[in-house]
Amino acid sequence: MLDNITSFFTGVEVKNEGPKTIRVLGMKTMDFISEITKLWKTSKITSNMFRKVRTRQLDIHPFFAPDFYYVCKRLLGERRSRINRKAVADIIHQLETHTWMKSAFQASYVTRLNFDALKRFTVPMLAHQTQFLHRYDEMTSRWHLKGYILGAAPGSGKTLTGIALSECLDSDITICIVPKNSVVSVWADTMGWAFKEKPAFWHSLSGDELKKGYRYYIAHYEQLERLTEFFSGPGFEGKKINILLDESHNLNELKSERTQLFLKLCEVTKSEDVLWASGTPIKAMGSEVIPVLRTIDPYFDKEAEERFKDIYGLSSSRALDILAHRLGYMTFKIDKAQIVGNKVEKFRVDVTLKNGEEYTLASISNEMSKFVKERMAYYKSNMKMYIDWYQDALRFHERTLKTSQEIKEFDEYVRTAKLLHLSYDPYVHKQEPIFCNAYEKKNIIPNLPKELKERFKDARSVYKYVHLKVQGEALGRILGKKRTQCNVDMLDAWQEYHVTDSQTGEKFETNLIDIIENSVKKTVVFTSYVEVVDKAAQIFKDAGGFPLKVYGETNNELPQIVTMFERDVRSNPLVATLQSLSTAVPLIMANTVVFLNAPFRDHEYEQACSRVDRLGQTEVVNIFDVYLNTGKEPNISTRSLDIMAWSRSQVEAMLGTAGTAALESLDDVNGEYIDLFGLEDLREDLKGADPALESFKLPSTSFSW
Repeated sequence: MLDNITSFFTGVEVKNEGPKTIRVLGMKTMDFISEITKLWKTSKITSNMFRKVRTRQLDIHPFFAPDFYYVCKRLLGERRSRINRKAVADIIHQLETHTWMKSAFQASYVTRLNFDALKRFTVPMLAHQTQFLHRYDEMTSRWHLKGYILGAAPGSGKTLTGIALSECLDSDITICIVPKNSVVSVWADTMGWAFKEKPAFWHSLSGDELKKGYRYYIAHYEQLERLTEFFSGPGFEGKKINILLDESHNLNELKSERTQLFLKLCEVTKSEDVLWASGTPIKAMGSEVIPVLRTIDPYFDKEAEERFKDIYGLSSSRALDILAHRLGYMTFKIDKAQIVGNKVEKFRVDVTLKNGEEYTLASISNEMSKFVKERMAYYKSNMKMYIDWYQDALRFHERTLKTSQEIKEFDEYVRTAKLLHLSYDPYVHKQEPIFCNAYEKKNIIPNLPKELKERFKDARSVYKYVHLKVQGEALGRILGKKRTQCNVDMLDAWQEYHVTDSQTGEKFETNLIDIIENSVKKTVVFTSYVEVVDKAAQIFKDAGGFPLKVYGETNNELPQIVTMFERDVRSNPLVATLQSLSTAVPLIMANTVVFLNAPFRDHEYEQACSRVDRLGQTEVVNIFDVYLNTGKEPNISTRSLDIMAWSRSQVEAMLGTAGTAALESLDDVNGEYIDLFGLEDLREDLKGADPALESFKLPSTSFSW
């Protein structure tokens, strides 16, 4: 009783305790933590957000101050919350006045942009572009940010918006990192018409020497290493450099080499203004925000990153509203419907196949179960051979070690690999596989003779995590082939399309050729499979058309192909893989899009639609989505739609646009999907496999040595 009276009368205090800690004193912390856990139904928030917890003391890393602020606001608004509301209100007030966040709540802010620079352009900014510039100016100043996220829908003018920001920043140098297919047709072209006096610029496809003296440097992702080396050299000291990253969702994967190179570029240039621009800035997971935070949030150090990862992992959907709050003050979202304003009509196309039962989930699951049992039996009977291959390589490598440090690192590798061999658990062992794979690629594989090298590449994943290797094989050899063949077979049935108008529900019959011939403008046909591109192109050619193809083999001819598609009246349709053409290239000479299969992520779908549905489109946009129909039995075609819906729910939750129901259901949905692609050697083992295979639920296996 006395404790409760003391709690009521004791005032709370929020203060800075050195550069790494914000300390909250004077409240009953365990009650506070209990209410947080109860509201969000997870202990991940409190166990990772707080550095230290005592009876009446909470220590918070400065990076998490905005998240803690949001948590307090939520608790204060919960009627059933059993907390000292006066204490929580005092904490909120002191966070606004006694911490680094006070600049966010002051009446005025220090302006950073020179808006007179907009007079340098040949065209006035649109309303949303001007709004973004003012938003950037204010929010980077208030929240101490070194950049921002521009969530601008494709076709809404984000290229010019980024260039305008660079001019208003009065930068000495602007580095533009962009997709290869947009270097000339989008970025270099914009530089040519946008300015009254064109600034000096270099681009990576010009063939010109990369040298000092340019105002703008435009380069595609594959040039990141070259640019990082260039800007690491002398002559750039004291230069004000800002960086524009176009289609930034392509660099969301922290482990990828090009993401690491981009982070290095930001580091060597000491850029205080990095713009991450994309129509779909977040694809599915909260962890995708980490590269952004590394470049634009000065409080996001190593400790904050580790705590952030633990909160927003694969099963952290209960905390996504907290992440949405943070993204809210570092993201400017441009809604395409408000800016572009095109009328879009969508149609679902159902295809019935005589052999459709082969592609039902039940049928494929049985086939995969049989395959898994056979492969597990194979590896069990041949495990000694694989271990011998693995150890032969290690013995060879061990003989090359010279220093005590090399021996120490090798011993650590051997211990870690043995741990994975005996008891690998993907939920527990996260860093161990990364360490082993990095060591193998850097130290072991490059120095092995050819025969040992090939055997080691195969044996290392069998030794470390045979279950995962078998699962990967099942996905690649069974599910991957089934997906491709399903879409090839569906294309054989192009003459019998059962169509439903998504808006009106009206049903009618048509076929693929009629869809193209009835389009006011031209048609773009998307698929995920090269085999389907070739087959579709042949169908159109046999029907008297002049199709153009865009996929891996023709990517180097993309500018010429797009020009022909625009200027040659006969060239139609354009058939492309989503990987080759879903981003960067405007295709407003077409107004119809056909998806022969559903993309595996919602951002791919939206990006692909936006090739046609963008500023400058003059006709109604028609979108046809093709699916296999197997009645009530789910199949691998409609499963792609389910996966895409899940992806959309994740993004909406993170961007604060999903309702409570979406947040509540995400944990259950996450349990349906497994990620097999976090390990580098599996990427190699499954090279060329279906990019969405990580999202298929495998049959369970049990196996022990």
